[in-house]
Amino acid sequence: MPKNVHMNFSGLKKLQKNVDKLSKQKNVPLYQLFTQSFISKNTNFSNLDEFFNACNIHSNEDLEAISDAEIDKFVIQNTKFQSWQEMLDTSVAEYYKNELGF
Repeated sequence: MPKNVHMNFSGLKKLQKNVDKLSKQKNVPLYQLFTQSFISKNTNFSNLDEFFNACNIHSNEDLEAISDAEIDKFVIQNTKFQSWQEMLDTSVAEYYKNELGF
């Protein structure tokens, strides 16, 4: 490497700090994954409450009890996604991308 080249690693240090912070997180609440921006951009709804109310989910128990086929059908009809899993995976990827500062 030429002697007059200086490397700035501050961005890498920030990234490492963010990765360390995220690695300590075990569960991310749905409202942090499905932000108002994510929901309004990718669904026919303005926020997560509207989305869940429209598919008759009012509690964690309701979410756990709904069949994959039923929620997938709702997602296909009301979002840009082809399944609940695709919607969830996309929101998780966006969440971590934002948290890492990309």
